[in-house]
Amino acid sequence: LTFISPVLLRGSILAIGRDALYIPLPHFYSSKLLWDTMTFGGFPMMADPEAATWYPPAALLSLLPGTWNVFMILAFVAASSFMYGYLFKVTESRLAALVSGIIFGLSGFMMAHVGNAVIIHSTVWVPLVIWSLEQLRARLSALWLAAGSIGVALCLLGGQPQIFFYAAILSAAYAIVRGWNAPAGRWRYYAAWLLMLVLGTGLTAVQIVPTSELLSQSLRAGYSFRDFVSYSLPPRQTMIFPNVFGGLPESGLLLYFGHDNQTELTGYVGLLSLILAALGLIAAKKKSLGLFWLGVALLAFLLVLGDATPLARLVYHLPILNSFRVPSRHFMEFTFAASVLAGLGVAAIVKQQVSTIQLRKIILVAALALPACLTLLFLNQSHMAARAAQNGISQLSLLPWTNRAVSVPLLISLIAIAAICYWHRQPTSPMRSALLLSVLVLDLGSFGFFYQWRYFSLSKNALTPPPFAKRYQDSLEASHQRLMSFRGYRGTADEMPAGLTRLWGVPNASGYNALILKRTSNLLPMIDQPGLPLPWSEPEDRSLDLMAARFLFLPRGQASTDERGVSWLNDDMQVWLGQSCNQPLRKSARVVVPVPTKSTALAIVSRLACSSQIPERTAVARIRLTDAGGEVQPRRLV
Repeated sequence: LTFISPVLLRGSILAIGRDALYIPLPHFYSSKLLWDTMTFGGFPMMADPEAATWYPPAALLSLLPGTWNVFMILAFVAASSFMYGYLFKVTESRLAALVSGIIFGLSGFMMAHVGNAVIIHSTVWVPLVIWSLEQLRARLSALWLAAGSIGVALCLLGGQPQIFFYAAILSAAYAIVRGWNAPAGRWRYYAAWLLMLVLGTGLTAVQIVPTSELLSQSLRAGYSFRDFVSYSLPPRQTMIFPNVFGGLPESGLLLYFGHDNQTELTGYVGLLSLILAALGLIAAKKKSLGLFWLGVALLAFLLVLGDATPLARLVYHLPILNSFRVPSRHFMEFTFAASVLAGLGVAAIVKQQVSTIQLRKIILVAALALPACLTLLFLNQSHMAARAAQNGISQLSLLPWTNRAVSVPLLISLIAIAAICYWHRQPTSPMRSALLLSVLVLDLGSFGFFYQWRYFSLSKNALTPPPFAKRYQDSLEASHQRLMSFRGYRGTADEMPAGLTRLWGVPNASGYNALILKRTSNLLPMIDQPGLPLPWSEPEDRSLDLMAARFLFLPRGQASTDERGVSWLNDDMQVWLGQSCNQPLRKSARVVVPVPTKSTALAIVSRLACSSQIPERTAVARIRLTDAGGEVQPRRLV
């Protein structure tokens, strides 16, 4: 509550702008419909996992007015609490469990995905599944078998199947490795894990069956390798300095100029966490457990890099996994492993298993790693400067005294080293333990506290339909028609964006959905690709009629003035003539000015694309200008 207080004090909704309007928020506040008539030409919403139709926390809390923030806050609390339970089971140290819970709940992965509620709510249940497996390892219990099965089910019903399958693979690896010498018996333990997975998955059949049918008819039916590795973390984009490629100007940083997109490429777990993880790896008595989670962290990080390693090509040939893109979501497993290793490090110090010499060695390595990372950063400066220039940033300095994104991690790393040394002398001291936790929150907050959720959370007023929306609702209901938002969910409120119209109860032929039907996308391709020509650009195009669209809302044209004082609309008309650039053959186009306008000149701004074979001064188009009196003036474009 303290961490997210800026949003609560403003009375905003813990959901980031347009991202929140994709699926979860509108369907949280509206009735749980199996078939949604307010989106596209109708959509089987119960088959879309992101709608969370069958997710019990959403179904229950949505019955109470204004509970979205409670819904989101409880997710972070539950994630941290389940991680706490797991670490306390393996370490019997409350401080170690608290450290791991804080790292997991306030990690960059979790805070960056506030706008994608389904990723958060699917991730919540992964620690419960692993905790249940650890409890079953010690003693088979119907209670923990049920808890693990529920965790498996809610992980999928939370809305993100990608996280579910990653969690299923992680649980399988954990069960195989930890079950080999399980006190409860190896084969009995393996049978319990398999039963837990089958029961949990069986509970989700109400979601899996319709989703599989929808998937076969959607655009996500198959991915190319290029799609599969989209949004991979480039090796040049460092995690030690999470904001060195920019961030939000509202937080005092340069505008983000890294690779698309920052939310998906975020995996910051804190510098203090990495030092504690190293201590846990070398000093903890549970060596096998530490090595397992180290292996998970390394494998997850390699997968995050996508096609930068040969591993991506191998994974692409694995069934189900090749149905997902955004390899950087493997940061979930990386964050989980780093949280566990850090907890093992704290437990080792509390139990006095870390000698002063071992601590000094780790501190020395950490101290040497800082200038090494800084050197690599400077070696990468030319690449960064080029990307910055592409985003309108003329000057980029990596000197710590001029760039906060460099100085803050350096300062925090020094504070972290000092805090560990101070706490190591009396690890059972409540005051010193509180200081360690404070530094940990400061470390994680240096990134997570200044991310998009703080500045761009939706105003609660967005949930209330404006008067003009009510007028269109009444008109459309009377004629059994829809409106169409040209920019879909991307538009401003006066463009009637698809997510808001769903909240307002206004039928919209546009929308956004990861599993959008292939037929709908082919009929109205601009839904997914807003740069495409308008749907009436061809005379025979009747797509809006087929979707019963009565009104179409366009963005307000933004104009700019050139050096001659002439104003131009910034948006192009997107009229293509000829047949090239993968465009269909089109021989003519007509532009009609609805109101006669007095003018002394008319200019056309055009470009030749995919036409390098045409000789200079060749006439490529004929133009006929017809004035209000019917007089025609012919011209040519060469």
